[in-house]
Amino acid sequence: MHGEADEIIPHTHVEALARQAAGHVTLISYPGVDHDVPWDWGRFAADLTAFYRRSGVMQDSSAPARP
Repeated sequence: MHGEADEIIPHTHVEALARQAAGHVTLISYPGVDHDVPWDWGRFAADLTAFYRRSGVMQDSSAPARP
């Protein structure tokens, strides 16, 4: 998860890292968002929850997955 307007860690660097790790990472970008905090906590939480579920870290019941 990365803001496209980040001036501390440019989005181009994150894109390059994602390309190098293709198949092992998921890049979620936020247009107009800088380095600080997401402008929409609801969307951020929904994106993070969806990522956790796809990754198997969280089950659909919102309970943590058991190893």
